[in-house]
Amino acid sequence: MTPRKKVYVVVCYMNTVDCRTQTSVTKAAWNAMRNGIDCDVKYHVGSFISRQRNDTARNFLETDFDYLMFVDSDMIIPEDAIIKLINCNKDISGIIYHARRDKKFHPICYMEDCIEDSGKCSFVGVPILFKTIPPFQCKALGLGCCLITRKIISHMFRPDVIKKWGYPFSLWDMSNGLQLGEDLSFFHRVNLSGFEVWAVHDITIGHIDERIIYWQDYIDAALKEHHYCNDIEGWMTMYELNWLYQHAKYMSDIVEIGSWKGRSTHALASGCSGMVYAIDHSEGSKEEQDHGHEEARDNPDDVYKQFINNIGKFKNVNVFRMENSKALDKVPMTVDMVFIDGGHTTPEVSRDLELWAPKAKKLVCGHDYNWDSVKAAVDQYFKKPPHVFESIWYIER
Repeated sequence: MTPRKKVYVVVCYMNTVDCRTQTSVTKAAWNAMRNGIDCDVKYHVGSFISRQRNDTARNFLETDFDYLMFVDSDMIIPEDAIIKLINCNKDISGIIYHARRDKKFHPICYMEDCIEDSGKCSFVGVPILFKTIPPFQCKALGLGCCLITRKIISHMFRPDVIKKWGYPFSLWDMSNGLQLGEDLSFFHRVNLSGFEVWAVHDITIGHIDERIIYWQDYIDAALKEHHYCNDIEGWMTMYELNWLYQHAKYMSDIVEIGSWKGRSTHALASGCSGMVYAIDHSEGSKEEQDHGHEEARDNPDDVYKQFINNIGKFKNVNVFRMENSKALDKVPMTVDMVFIDGGHTTPEVSRDLELWAPKAKKLVCGHDYNWDSVKAAVDQYFKKPPHVFESIWYIER
């Protein structure tokens, strides 16, 4: 018989715990117990949150529980929060909630962890624009709804680790005299230790302020700031489209290898004030002509017509309907940015890199790094792993 998993749930607070938090934690624990997960809910009061979390973690290590779960006293967690985080099956996972004080309600989720020698903290946030997305790896989260395995807590309390980096939740001193909060301090130590952090998206989590802040508040604020997206058919996510758009704003000219119906072309041309050279034969990838590119196999002229209809309004797009190797002498010798999303076999990607990567002065990037064939070609060409956002790989120059 498989032993029941055991979760040590702790709500840390200084003055009071919102009754809505208590209700949501009780419901989540009861729901988990009905589904075969043992839960023990504790409330820990104290003056300093970093000390509370360190004390709680020590107490946890004296039990036989499998997981330590932190819930902040101003959170409304989903009823299935505990089950969802356990099912993520990661050493550290947390549900993303939204900042309440900047009035833009940014997701408290960071894709980079870079504490520079100057003391500058450059944790970089990620937009969460879909209602449903699968769990994804990140660098840091808020600890307001976070599940941590015994393995991680045990490692962080090893004497040699404490001697090197301090207690896991103690504030991290930066060289400029400032300190990171206890949550980013913890995740910075986690990153230094080489562990993974995973983010779980759930639009029902609430952050209590004068009112409860939900995901929809962030979306409403984001729409006012005109986050980029389009509804052109294709495989690129909204995150990736916005990534292309934001980077294109800093480029004078761009070459795009593989345009399909213009989903990525539209993003590049919307951001770039200069010329975008879009190169595609409209016949689709040979390896996908039976799985996704059937209409290119049967009627490439119709695919090209749809592409032109989608991007025809742009005066800064120069289209070359041809095999990309034939377009080398039709674009400038160098451009600021090259985006590669043509054939996806290793030989095709390798050839495109050999032909086009040398033209990029600022940024060379491409799509579908999650494909083994693409990853193999990119890693081999650059002799090192690139930076990755979603499934976009990129090298800055």
